[in-house]
Amino acid sequence: MATMNLRRAVNSKENKGSGDRKAELLNPDLGDLEQISNSSLDLFKQIYAAESLSDQIAGIKALFQNLAAENHQIVAIVTVQWWFNSTLNSPVRKSVTGCLNQVKDENFKTLVVEQISLQLRKECTEPDSNRLQEIVKNIHRCLENFTCGEAGVEQEAEIIISYLQEVLQEKIEGICEEDVSPVDKVLFTDQAVEIIRVLVAVSKERIRRLDAEKKESLTSFLERVVFHNSLPLDLRSNAGIIYVAGLGLNEIRSTLQNRPEDEESDGAMLSLAHGVLSCATTAELTNSSSDNGAKSFLQILLQLYVNLSKKVQGSNIVMGYSRGLLSWSSRFLEACKLEQVGGVEGVDTALEYSWSHLEHHIDSVRHNTKEYLNNLIQCCQHLGSEGEVLLNSFLQQTLALPMHKKARFSSLSCLVRAGCFQKILQLNPDFRPEILKMAEEEYALVGPITDLYDNIIKVDFSLKKDCIEDWYKGSISPLLNQFKESSSLGSSQLARNLLKKSGKLHPAIVELIFKEEKDLSGKLALYCLKLGRELGNPWNIVKHRDLVERSLKCSDEEERLQALALLVESHSSVERFEAVELNLLKEFIEVNLALPSAAGRQVFLANLKKMFTRIRDGALACMKKLSSERLKAEHPALRETLLNYSKFISSAVRTLFSNLFSGANFARRGTVLEILTQIHQTFNLTSPPSWLKLENVLTKTSIKSLYECLYDSFENNKEKALCILRDLPSQYLDLSNPDAVNKILDEILDLMSSSKPSSCLTAGYLMKLLLSAPAAAWVLADRLGLISAEAKKVKFYAAVYVRNTLAEQLHLAEANLLTAAAETPMYGALHVVRSIYSELTDAEVDTSWSELTKDLVSLGYSVWRVVAPVVASDSPEGHLPMDNDVEAVKQLQKTVERSLSSKESKSASRKSDKDFSLQCAVLDKVVVSDVFPDEIIEDILEDIIDHTTGHERPAEAKQDENDSVSMLNKSNISDEDVEEDGVDLSEAGIVKAKEVSSQMLLLCAWRSVKELSLFLGDLCDRDTSTSVPLLTAAQVLEVASFLMDLLAQTKHRGAFEQAYVAFTKLCECLWRSGKAELHTHPTRLLAELLENIAGSKKYSSSSRSGLCATRRSAGVPFIVQAIVSTEPDPSSPVFKDAMKKLIDLANDSSVEGEYRVHACNILRALFRDTRLGESVSGYVESGMKVSINGFEASNWAERNAATLLFSALMTRIFGVKREKDSSELSMKNCLTGKVFFQRYPSLHSFLLSKLEASSASSEAGTLQLHPALYPILLILSRIFPSPSESLNNPWKLSAFVPLVEKCSSSPILAIRKLAASALVPLIPPEQLASYGENLLSRLCTARLPTNLTHGLLLRLKQIKKSSPTLSVCRSELVESLVNQSACPLISAAYVGLVNMEKDVPQEAGDVLESVLFEKLYNGVEEDSRIETALSVPSDLWKPLFSKESTVFLSNWSLKNSDCSVMLKLFIHPEIEVRLKALHLYKEFLDAGKDGSIDKADILNLILCEKQDSCLSLLLQICCIFSSSSFQEADLSYFISLLQVKQAEDVLCSTVNLSGKIISALMDKLSEDPLVYQTRLEFAQTLKRFSSTEQSFQLRHSVAQILKENVKLLTTAPSKDLVDKQSSILLWSSLLDLIYDDEEEIRDLCVDINKQITGKDTSAALAGRSLVAQCFHHMGLVWPAAAVFTVLANIVTQILDSDLEVDTNGDRAFDKGEMNTYRELQTTCRCFLPQLSHFLSQLSPKLLDKTLKEQLPEQLIANLMPTLPGGVIVYSVNQLQEYFKAHDTWESSDGIIIRQMESALNPTRIVNPA
Repeated sequence: MATMNLRRAVNSKENKGSGDRKAELLNPDLGDLEQISNSSLDLFKQIYAAESLSDQIAGIKALFQNLAAENHQIVAIVTVQWWFNSTLNSPVRKSVTGCLNQVKDENFKTLVVEQISLQLRKECTEPDSNRLQEIVKNIHRCLENFTCGEAGVEQEAEIIISYLQEVLQEKIEGICEEDVSPVDKVLFTDQAVEIIRVLVAVSKERIRRLDAEKKESLTSFLERVVFHNSLPLDLRSNAGIIYVAGLGLNEIRSTLQNRPEDEESDGAMLSLAHGVLSCATTAELTNSSSDNGAKSFLQILLQLYVNLSKKVQGSNIVMGYSRGLLSWSSRFLEACKLEQVGGVEGVDTALEYSWSHLEHHIDSVRHNTKEYLNNLIQCCQHLGSEGEVLLNSFLQQTLALPMHKKARFSSLSCLVRAGCFQKILQLNPDFRPEILKMAEEEYALVGPITDLYDNIIKVDFSLKKDCIEDWYKGSISPLLNQFKESSSLGSSQLARNLLKKSGKLHPAIVELIFKEEKDLSGKLALYCLKLGRELGNPWNIVKHRDLVERSLKCSDEEERLQALALLVESHSSVERFEAVELNLLKEFIEVNLALPSAAGRQVFLANLKKMFTRIRDGALACMKKLSSERLKAEHPALRETLLNYSKFISSAVRTLFSNLFSGANFARRGTVLEILTQIHQTFNLTSPPSWLKLENVLTKTSIKSLYECLYDSFENNKEKALCILRDLPSQYLDLSNPDAVNKILDEILDLMSSSKPSSCLTAGYLMKLLLSAPAAAWVLADRLGLISAEAKKVKFYAAVYVRNTLAEQLHLAEANLLTAAAETPMYGALHVVRSIYSELTDAEVDTSWSELTKDLVSLGYSVWRVVAPVVASDSPEGHLPMDNDVEAVKQLQKTVERSLSSKESKSASRKSDKDFSLQCAVLDKVVVSDVFPDEIIEDILEDIIDHTTGHERPAEAKQDENDSVSMLNKSNISDEDVEEDGVDLSEAGIVKAKEVSSQMLLLCAWRSVKELSLFLGDLCDRDTSTSVPLLTAAQVLEVASFLMDLLAQTKHRGAFEQAYVAFTKLCECLWRSGKAELHTHPTRLLAELLENIAGSKKYSSSSRSGLCATRRSAGVPFIVQAIVSTEPDPSSPVFKDAMKKLIDLANDSSVEGEYRVHACNILRALFRDTRLGESVSGYVESGMKVSINGFEASNWAERNAATLLFSALMTRIFGVKREKDSSELSMKNCLTGKVFFQRYPSLHSFLLSKLEASSASSEAGTLQLHPALYPILLILSRIFPSPSESLNNPWKLSAFVPLVEKCSSSPILAIRKLAASALVPLIPPEQLASYGENLLSRLCTARLPTNLTHGLLLRLKQIKKSSPTLSVCRSELVESLVNQSACPLISAAYVGLVNMEKDVPQEAGDVLESVLFEKLYNGVEEDSRIETALSVPSDLWKPLFSKESTVFLSNWSLKNSDCSVMLKLFIHPEIEVRLKALHLYKEFLDAGKDGSIDKADILNLILCEKQDSCLSLLLQICCIFSSSSFQEADLSYFISLLQVKQAEDVLCSTVNLSGKIISALMDKLSEDPLVYQTRLEFAQTLKRFSSTEQSFQLRHSVAQILKENVKLLTTAPSKDLVDKQSSILLWSSLLDLIYDDEEEIRDLCVDINKQITGKDTSAALAGRSLVAQCFHHMGLVWPAAAVFTVLANIVTQILDSDLEVDTNGDRAFDKGEMNTYRELQTTCRCFLPQLSHFLSQLSPKLLDKTLKEQLPEQLIANLMPTLPGGVIVYSVNQLQEYFKAHDTWESSDGIIIRQMESALNPTRIVNPA
């Protein structure tokens, strides 16, 4: 408790010494009290004099103690006024309420009630419209645990009810007004709901006591509310409570029993039902009327709710009946407990409802259904034997559901809570491990499983409280096993959460786990320690240091992060870190700054944030204790803690800045910047707390590295760097120096004009930084020609300057768009303008900004006009306007060449004499007069007039204007004649130039549109209610029209997607506007667009031809999507009307097909929009009918649109596809037939009618296409029978079976396949076996048509998957379907069916073998010549038959150990046969079974095999043989394959095989020179395959072979030079892979290090260790080569990084592959300390020899590429001399070279750690 108080004091240090809040201002105050009663001032003096809130409340409490009778009146008056005038959650109000509730004196209580009633009467009879909400809430608070308030309300009930009725009526009228803005309607709705809730509280029990007139008025008004369909259901439901209370239950009964069936009355019926459940007593609900056989209210309401649930409804109705059924179940449970329910009638129906709603797409419906089911199960327990029967039936149905269904877990959870746990265990003893296993398979099930298992733990604990060990073994032990074996995030999360919940049940669980589980370590031990800390167990780092330190360094990232969490997280935020902990954390942070996984980085950063917060709070607590003399004995320890904290933070900041080096990978940069941001937010780097010393940490060098992050390619990193830089003092970046600011501004201008899209982002962030520079205003003013500047106008100056640049670029683009795209693309300037405006606050906006904005918007429209021909082109990706102009092509190539060059001449080519007409003239008079002296203003004006009217016009401007015909302005190419000869006019040259330039042109165009759209969207997103808005209402409407045109005309997706973002912001602006012309505009836009699409009206600003019918209607769906998804009121009819019109249009066959295409495309977009998930659910049924009908359209465009719509609907109904294999359908994407058709009831008859029509027209036997069959069968294939299929189910799946059977004999193969997959799910599982036997009987007894036969076989295949025991291999079927069949497709289908059989009868198998062997080799010569293998089969289906035959023959021969058949298959002339046979044989050997084929036979096959894929499998089979059985000659042959083969799989297989053999030969022939040479060749191959440019598979093979043959690395080589070279190359290969881009390869390196050292470390630490091991094993054998190997690795990376940054001139924007994880600086930090440490241990003589020894040329060639200049070095000294002679390296490379030179200095000893 002391800790908590201390923390509270620390967090509120700005308050007074007590840490208390200030006293509230009271009304009436002391002055008012003097006027009321001057004599009573002493009573309240203590309260008014209080300075803190606690003193004030203490005074109020003291006031009511021993209160004299003569003071009752004044105290009642004052305290009631305080109560009414305080804020809603005021502590004073709560205190007064508590004191008044405790008053015992009846006279005083009467006075208080009188004052409350007077105040309520005053507020209701003299209302203040501005205080409406306050008055309503005051009335509500009077009824909340306030006895005097309730009495006051009772006295004034009629007045209050009349007042609430009046204000409620006003609000409802506002809701119904058409000209009220949507935002105001939402506000009125919220107010109305609040008012009616208070009205319910006041009038529910008092309405019967009102006089007849007022009662009639109220009930009449509320009746209109209840039956008003446009009002929200919440409002109507609350109105229903009062209406029922006033009208009486008898009247309501008749209304409910005689309810109309139309949809419009559904909301009213729900409201009345809600009223009945709220008002009626349990007896009234269970009693039926006097009529015999009449139903009770509970039965009537249940029938009402169930009927509503069977209809397609909107989300509000669905949630309404869901809440209603939950209330019904609660009342039904009450009746059951009181034994007022006669039987179980209707309970089965009530239970049925749960199946269709436990997995509803609306969250609240799922939760309500689960609670509803829980109540029903409890009801069954109170209903005796009949209820027990229902409960058992429900349990059986639940267990029959598929394991992965969420409804199964929810139902089981309810059953467990209800006490059925023991019964479930009896049915399934392995129940607990089974459900835990499901979390491993699918992350989405973690939540339901957690809930279920939590209930299991609680129930089991309550049953076994007296025997905790049994509870532990039964419920906790499976959790621990799950934790240990978990390989997925979800599984481990589940185990953690449940262990935590178990700890709350049994706090001693941690001790129990450590007692029961011996030698606990790893993640489980860490979590148990963490759980112990959370449960209050004392923490001792010394005791657990070894475990924590080992975990912090281990290879498992999750375990490392768990150890971090253990150190960081604490129950108290001021708990001090020990020095040991800080040292561990410091080392951990340094090593783990580049975690490869995003999830790992997120956890890492979250824990560091907790650590910094704990350090800050702990330091503040220490500082507070240091100021206390009472704690003087603790002061030395406190000072030491603060010093440790200061050193830790300083060291961390220094480490972070040092990791912002050039070439740092993405993970490192992002992590470092995020941690720096956390430190800055927690401690403030610019002005840290007094205990934190950062003087020597923040330097210009470190800040420069932060500044370089503004050039980062990731915008998130730019943002973080900018946030820190702007808060730092300006001297670090010299931002007070105009020269430095000028350089930044020039850099911005260059980046703004770059053709690289990322450059404009950098320019924007540099501009944001520039705006914070003290010298920026003067620099910008100087650029604008001003002689004075105001610092507060720096943003305005910057915007004007960039605007002028944009005007210049636009001028060039209007003359020549291609040149502008190459040299000065406009999107950079537009983006920088956006960046400036993003920094603009509302307070800074004035008329100058408004004028500038108007000008910029006008310029933006001009930009659109220039680029529109490209993005609106039918083919924007390849658009070039000069395809047939040779002269233009010449200029095109020159432009491309200049654009792809270094752009050094760009600044020179920029115009110096700027056309004044391009310059912004927005500067106001004050600025002009400040700039120019009065005596020369007239001269300036004359010059302006002359220039504007055209006098003295420059010749250059005239020439530019006349030169508008050519797309390339020749004046921009000053050296045209010189370059003429260099133009490549060949076809290849022209194609290349066009390819690159079209990319440039498109990039410039669509990104310009993107930036323009986002700029306009940002403008619309700003608050338009300010005194000087940036955009007027007219301009907003103009922007809306422009964006509509843009979306309607643009064809390029990148352009219209960004325009959609802008249009969405615009719509939000329009909807929330209070101006009628604005908030009604979206509705008008939508209506016009829909009319235009429907063809009834031409689009207001573009013709119908402007709408793109291809490209999925391009931007048209986005328009509708933006309008309907941003509408504030979801119950508004705008969305409903749009959906109705679109569905009607899509169904209208009388309109043109293009209109239906647009409608389908728009519907698809709306169904896919997650924001409209609940709103569109009611239209899925109609949408599905539209899409299926669209499949039958006559034109392709409609069918394509219908297909896309169908796909979106399937995802909406069945969820996102979970299986990667498209041929396999997961049960996770299926629904039971009952659930599906309960949600979409009309689809049952619709699908049936479509199927009947298709099957009827197919009976003639002719080939007819029925496209609608495809979607219907796809739907049916995702539906399976419910466990309660036959109970209360009007939508039987059996009705589809005969129709789908007809489809399975269709002449179209795809239909037959779909029919087979759709038919089997429709058949109940218990009938599958008998159904399969019937199909087999038909095949055996009758000769059937070919298509029907194939259809039956496809059906059997699907049945076989679900019913594996069905025997399908029969001799008569082999004879008829294989031997005598002339159709290979049927034979293949049957053989494939037999291949699914586990145990084939021997007799039938032998028959089938002979038949297949004869057919497979019939007419084929038994040789393996490549010419034969390339022969084309004459029959289309013969390859399929061959493949299935191969599978059977292979399995049969392996089963009978007959190797002759396998060998014949291995040499079959068809490649597919050989491949399949080899693959099956390899699987057979991998399973650990003994093969019957000798190694010699396999080697002979390798010599003969010409196909790489088969050769790879043969080599993999050889890998399974014992490596000791191979000879040196075999190895030589395999290594020769590595030199001649190019196929990746062959190379990988050969590397693996060679590694195994060479390791064995080293043991047998260790002194054989031939083996040495072979080993060298192998090592050279590994070195070649380990380089970065090789494929992942090859690099992985190298790492894998080194891991499997670690002794190749650790065995000391002989003195033979060849053998030593081999060892050096193997180590060099390993060093290449330490920092590989693929985590899997790095993990293999970690495993290698573990085998060598015996230590499990992280990848970063493993790198250091492996370099040390390289020196340990090779340093003394050949020190010069070992040193050169390490240096060569670094030099190779330097040269590779130089190659990576060179752009390919043939491509405009493509980048080659590169290693994104490896960092040169990190490699140096890992390698060079180990190198220096090794050299420091050598004697001077040996050191000199090591540095000077010349290595073999062959070794040098393998270790390092040729140095720049064609130089080859042979020793370390020569390498040093080369570096000294060539000092032209880039700065970053120069730093690395200096580090290498320093490491080679033997006097500098570096700690290898």
